[in-house]
Amino acid sequence: MSYSQPLVANRKRRYTSVMHNRPKPQRKLQTTPSKQDETAIFAAELGGHAVSIDLHGLDAHEALLQLDAFLNRCFVHDGAVVRIIHGRGSGKLRTAIRSALKTHPLVSMYRDANSSTEDGGVTYVALAKKK
Repeated sequence: MSYSQPLVANRKRRYTSVMHNRPKPQRKLQTTPSKQDETAIFAAELGGHAVSIDLHGLDAHEALLQLDAFLNRCFVHDGAVVRIIHGRGSGKLRTAIRSALKTHPLVSMYRDANSSTEDGGVTYVALAKKK
């Protein structure tokens, strides 16, 4: 027992330590990319069954706000793979989205689409799994 923790007397007048302001345990997420993530993205790309959001035409700030809300919704509803349509354009929106995905806590991995029609304009994202 550490002496820095406050002591409180219980019913039998024995002193026990009590931790104040203990953080609540949070769900752990698997955020490291795995072969399963790549397989899920590949299957979603071939089957076309990934939930998607269309962000092209928006400025970077508005697109990132919508993207964050979209990723949170998909994670809550147990989505595995999402498809982000950002368009080709100048590449500024794609760069902003990728930098946000790189540090987003719900993203396990992301990559460009392999299809020639979507190349450079679509990003597939595998969401972290709830443990």
